Amino acid sequence: MAKAVCVCADEVFVYDLPPQRIAQRPAGLTAGRSSSRLLHACCEQVAPVRVIDRFFADLPELLRDGDLLVLNNSRVLPCRFFAEVLRSGSQVEVLLVQRVNSVSPTERLRFEAMCRPAKRLKTGDVLRLSERFDAVVEGRTADGRRVRLEIDSSAAALDALWRDGTMPIPPYIRKGHADESDREFYQTVFAQAPGSVAAPTAGLHFTAELLAGLSARGIEQRFITLHVGPASFLSVESQELTSPAMMREAYCVPDETRRAIGAARSAGRRIVAVGTTTVRALESAARAGDFFSTQTREDFGAETELLIKPGYDFRVVDALITNFHQPGSTHLLLVAAFIGQENIRRIYEHALAGEYRFLSYGDAMLLERSGGAQDANR
Repeated sequence: MAKAVCVCADEVFVYDLPPQRIAQRPAGLTAGRSSSRLLHACCEQVAPVRVIDRFFADLPELLRDGDLLVLNNSRVLPCRFFAEVLRSGSQVEVLLVQRVNSVSPTERLRFEAMCRPAKRLKTGDVLRLSERFDAVVEGRTADGRRVRLEIDSSAAALDALWRDGTMPIPPYIRKGHADESDREFYQTVFAQAPGSVAAPTAGLHFTAELLAGLSARGIEQRFITLHVGPASFLSVESQELTSPAMMREAYCVPDETRRAIGAARSAGRRIVAVGTTTVRALESAARAGDFFSTQTREDFGAETELLIKPGYDFRVVDALITNFHQPGSTHLLLVAAFIGQENIRRIYEHALAGEYRFLSYGDAMLLERSGGAQDANR
């Protein structure tokens, strides 16, 4: 029976994750999204963490009446292509990660892209993204990590470009080769704002029926948008984890969400974040100014490079719903910061011994702790 080995060395968390424990298909493909398992972990200030095995469908009875659930409604773009380099006939994987020009009926589309293997590409190379689209390599970004591409297409064809692309599932899922089922299941049921190159995976477990059940229990729901960027696809080295910042990601906290948080805080109700992306958006916005006011203001939009790691003082989030994360990742650092280093070691040991499914299409956790942001802001 496998056990986690979670250690902290220079704030890098690693553990042994057997490949067979990485979910290759979502639970929802056969039994419904909310049929996934849910590890419920409760952390008191003194006592060891308590771990209970549940199912995600149990969430309405696990949350408290009056809790405010905050979810990320970013929509994943089908932005991965397996292209042919026309000069050589070789194949290259292309992930369009960022638009770099505005939409105009007469302007060619320009993107920054992650390409693998990038060493095969030269400036001027033509990439056959699909039967309808070619892209020209303009060069590389200043840091050398990305390739600049120009696509011979009008803005009117942008929707067609996304129709030709495939969903950017992570490389640990079927080596990144998505199929039609991923267009449905690698997307939350509440996704609205297009812009992510990876799914906010904690939200994948929700169904419309479950959200309605939560509302019936008096659990309020509000949304933020954080567009998940290419950092989710990069292997994180120790020197990157110990740096003070991450790669930037754009986010928006609507004013109605901010005011709902302020009202919940004033009434002593908990803020429950769905996913580490929601945590980063809320905590970043809270660091920028008077966040808990209930007065009407403009929506708060910005970019964040906030790296949350052990020792961080949470200002907004009281409870967290999240998936099980990769060893040595910034997501795992954030979770350890929230629930405690020793607690996260115990939780992951329990999950591995209990045959939970890991990573993007895997199972989830509900993490609760005493002495959280709600108590600190009273």
